[in-house]
Amino acid sequence: MTSSAAGPPPVPFVLCVGVTGHRADVLPAGSVPVLRERVRDVLLQIEESGRALLAAERNSFALFEPRLRFVSPIADGADQIAADVALELGWELQAILPFERTQYRESLANHGAKERFDELLEQADCLLELPGDPGHTLDAYVMTGRATVAHSDVLIAIWDGLPPRGRGGTGEVVQLALTRGTAIVHVPLSPGGDTRILWSAFDPTVITVADDPGVASSDQPGKLQVSSVPGLVIGSLGFKGRIAGGYALEVDRSHGFPIGWRHLLDFQVHDWILID
Repeated sequence: MTSSAAGPPPVPFVLCVGVTGHRADVLPAGSVPVLRERVRDVLLQIEESGRALLAAERNSFALFEPRLRFVSPIADGADQIAADVALELGWELQAILPFERTQYRESLANHGAKERFDELLEQADCLLELPGDPGHTLDAYVMTGRATVAHSDVLIAIWDGLPPRGRGGTGEVVQLALTRGTAIVHVPLSPGGDTRILWSAFDPTVITVADDPGVASSDQPGKLQVSSVPGLVIGSLGFKGRIAGGYALEVDRSHGFPIGWRHLLDFQVHDWILID
């Protein structure tokens, strides 16, 4: 579809990757260089697949460069590590904070983490401060995890692989993403662990949990399997053939009749009606 007369104007191609991960005090000593390299590998492969998808469906999107957006709560530890790597690779940074930035800053592990927090905020293209209560941090962190998943097409989980040990932690965010159908790239803390994809689309007939073999795609030791990534990107974006100029036709749920064009960016995933 190339003619603007055929529908509303096309939208840019935007690919959003978020991160959830453990704080600095949980990361094994000496693990940062390995984690940085693994996150870099994941982001490069996702970007390559996203650009390939855009090239194949060029007429469905506006003639702009693709927007690559990285979503992070920029807490000390995994969040800051991944955000650093994303910025180095040229991704935009969207920061999501559980409450007002000054109070959140004070909750970080040490002076170095607070300084890096300030630097990342300065480089962020977008900042979302959620209305959490610093006096009830668990509720605020739960809300932050949910917001990160909601803003992400794919979620990188820098995670020890253990079940949730409480509310608002990395394990709980992973479980939330799985039940929502968000694809997860699990980057393990152990240097010898395998980077793998967790996605309920591998077993869509049941509600799954992260330790269910049905939701895991095994990869090369320590590496994300290149052949797995294009399908993950296409599936995560909900892309089915040609989108009508970046817009979709909104249909009345009660009566089933069209009620008008709606910008795809205004849709939640469960609302999308894609036109082949």
